[in-house]
Amino acid sequence: EPVVPIGNIDGIGSVTTMSVSDHPLISEDVRNVLDGMASPIAQPKNAVIFTQGDPAVGVYVIRKGTVRLSVKAGDSEVLMRVAQPGSVLGLPGVLSSKPYSLTAKAVQPCELGFVAAEKLIQLVRENPTLGLQVLQLLSEEVRAARGAMANTRQTVKA
Repeated sequence: EPVVPIGNIDGIGSVTTMSVSDHPLISEDVRNVLDGMASPIAQPKNAVIFTQGDPAVGVYVIRKGTVRLSVKAGDSEVLMRVAQPGSVLGLPGVLSSKPYSLTAKAVQPCELGFVAAEKLIQLVRENPTLGLQVLQLLSEEVRAARGAMANTRQTVKA
């Protein structure tokens, strides 16, 4: 997959991210199911959606806006990626019943959909197609994270 420049973003600088928009991992039908279950949440620019180490209480579907995903590395924060509309945030923590492994912060005002962990887990159990797509999405996250670590690590101010 190509690495796509997404330009200068306030507070981050020049950023590139892996593009999966040409090959969506979650079908439109499944995205509509998640969206139908989701509670709408509006977040202003620079709002922290969740913090690395917080209990994973659910997943967030980005409807509008962009979200910076970063991880603490000593006294710094390392940018992992910038998530775009259609992205699902928080899956690893929810599915593993572990805390969030990243911090998610709104780069610009965002409209999100929140699906509680219990609802998502029940949906995955009842819908094998969704379960497979979630596995594909998690696999892509691992691959993209490994690529980001191998190629370019960009440190941002917290």
